[in-house]
Amino acid sequence: MSGLGIGSGLWACIIPKAATNLVENASLEYGTTGWGALGGGATIGSVSSRQAFGAWSLETRYLAASEGGFYNAGTPAAGSYTLSGYM
Repeated sequence: MSGLGIGSGLWACIIPKAATNLVENASLEYGTTGWGALGGGATIGSVSSRQAFGAWSLETRYLAASEGGFYNAGTPAAGSYTLSGYM
C-alpha cells in the first residue's frame, strides 16, 4: 500500500463488514443502561477518563474476586460471534 496518503493523490478506505452488535449500549453513551454489577460490593459507572475508544468506558469497582460488571445479551442464534474488550 505504498504511495497512499496525504499528498499522493491516492486514498484507500476500509469498509467494515456489516454486522449487528448484540450489546445495545456498547459505547456507554447512555450511561450504564443494560449493564449490571455482580456481587454485593460491586459498583459500575460510565466514565470519560479511562476510555480506549470513543468517549466513554465502563468502570467496575469490586471488593472480592467473585464480583464485577456484566452485560446480558440474551441467547443469540446459533453461529459464530466475536467478543473484544480492553482491560
